[in-house]
Amino acid sequence: MAEFSPQNKYFKNLDGLRTIGSLIIFIAHVEDVKRLNGETNIFKWFINLDIGSSAVSLFFVLSGFLITLGLLNEKKQTGEISIRKFYSRRILRLWPLYYFVCLITIVCLWRIEPFSSSLSTSGTSSHLVLAAGIFLFHLANFQMLVPGTYLGHVWSISVEEQFYLLWPILIKYAAKTGKAIVILFFSLIGFKIIFSLVVHFFHLQDSNEYIKVFTKVLYLSRFESLGLGGFIAYLWIYHPQRASFLFKKNFQIAVYVFAIIYLLTGRKIMLLDQVVLSMCFAVFILNLAYNENSIVNFREGIFTKSGKYSYGFYLWHPICIGLSFQLVSMMGHGFQITQHISFYIVSFIFTAIITMLSYKLIERPFLKLKKYSSKIKA
Repeated sequence: MAEFSPQNKYFKNLDGLRTIGSLIIFIAHVEDVKRLNGETNIFKWFINLDIGSSAVSLFFVLSGFLITLGLLNEKKQTGEISIRKFYSRRILRLWPLYYFVCLITIVCLWRIEPFSSSLSTSGTSSHLVLAAGIFLFHLANFQMLVPGTYLGHVWSISVEEQFYLLWPILIKYAAKTGKAIVILFFSLIGFKIIFSLVVHFFHLQDSNEYIKVFTKVLYLSRFESLGLGGFIAYLWIYHPQRASFLFKKNFQIAVYVFAIIYLLTGRKIMLLDQVVLSMCFAVFILNLAYNENSIVNFREGIFTKSGKYSYGFYLWHPICIGLSFQLVSMMGHGFQITQHISFYIVSFIFTAIITMLSYKLIERPFLKLKKYSSKIKA
């Protein structure tokens, strides 16, 4: 009787990557809050170059890689995939803290500035009901219906939940060769590339409101990033020899240099940008996970040890930043160097404390329950 544990492989490097990605998004949102409140930015290039959004794409690729890797290993070792237990693990990992943060924000904070103005632009409870429905049913990637909320960042959680409604089923029933996965992957990538180029060069987004909305929805629905992570996992599981060229030092250097240059040049084709960067991130993640000679590694140090807090840190940080801004603003009119430094320190410490408390009191108890759905018997 074969047994498979989806957590039988621990990647120290990827925990370090989670921490760094979370810090990048944190910095981007600190600067964004200052910009939205009319204050000067000390890291304005974070906003201009859309670094935070690129870090979110990195998380999507990472998620697609790890989830698909677990599903493919399970199928390869046991001959089947338990969809029920897959969803059980996802729910236990994501939902408790997600819904707690949503509840705190919508129910408790909506009367407190800056949350009141951002959660209820009309001043009526109907707007709050609409917001609650969007976040309850994981539709936050359609958040243009509820602009400017301090829960806006959970759109990425919604994208993952939507993607994983179908992805494990496709993996479960795909042929052993994985052709269905490859076809789906290239279809997603191909459509997004063609659509982005057509919209960009013919300026369709400026002339048609429906195309503008559809482009925004496509931008927020980063299925191609998740699919790229899944594809690189499939390539490694079923065709490791073909994937081995990705480990070559010169190839790593070329990809990383290209990605840095691409980021710093200020990309202009909104949909295409994230596709290109996601391809680079896929190479980066595979090397961190399996290449002992990776030219970059995060196997040791505080980054690796902090990786387990990244999910909570991501959920809490905009709320903590918003409250910290109000506190620091009381120190004086206008942001001088003292306020800039204080804002970062207060925001980070506040977020870190809340994150560690919620991990201990909310996340960890539910994570312990995952052991009941972690072993699949065949």
